[in-house]
Amino acid sequence: MVYFFKPENDQFLIYMGKDKNENELLLKYAWDGDVWFHVDRYSSAHVYLRRKEDRDSDIGTVDWIPEDVLEECCQLVKANSIEGCKVNNILVVYTSVLNLKKSADMEVGQVGFKHQNDVKKYRVEKKVNFTVNRINKTRYERSEGVEGFLQQGRQNYQRRRVQREREVHRRKLQEERDRIEMEKKEKEGRGYDHFGDGVAKTSNKSISRKGDDEDDDFW
Repeated sequence: MVYFFKPENDQFLIYMGKDKNENELLLKYAWDGDVWFHVDRYSSAHVYLRRKEDRDSDIGTVDWIPEDVLEECCQLVKANSIEGCKVNNILVVYTSVLNLKKSADMEVGQVGFKHQNDVKKYRVEKKVNFTVNRINKTRYERSEGVEGFLQQGRQNYQRRRVQREREVHRRKLQEERDRIEMEKKEKEGRGYDHFGDGVAKTSNKSISRKGDDEDDDFW
């Protein structure tokens, strides 16, 4: 079973698994821009944050999370830690899902970090019941076909990413073509200017001595 929550900022979605088995699925099918949360040094739920609008600039980073959304995620993690919910001044660790690693020797639901320096910490002084209650009221569940649902979501996300990458590539190619065409025109323009500078100047008097046929050929 997967639980979904709606923070006050409707541009985001929070989700977490019911148990360690769902945590494995969430890790497997998380989107590249998602952020993972967990109580430091205590057992807790694995909570994920997702921006509803895909932004490739979010991938691999966490600095884009608004402060109020960060507080809501951390309050939810604390509230879903059997031991952590009873302790004040706990730390919640969070990082990009791309910084999570899973090896064969790890237990089900356990994860590690690829780069410790990319793991951030947020201090929660105490549980704020108002915040936790508000978030819990928005909760809705997915209990059937969970893996297929998550897999389809991941595939759709990947498809959108490929389309964006192709569009960026297409624009870059067009910009390069436009640049080459502009340089070509500028070069031709300079050539014409040079040609004009080299034309011999002829006085009116000399022209007047030319025949009508020569005038016809010039024009």
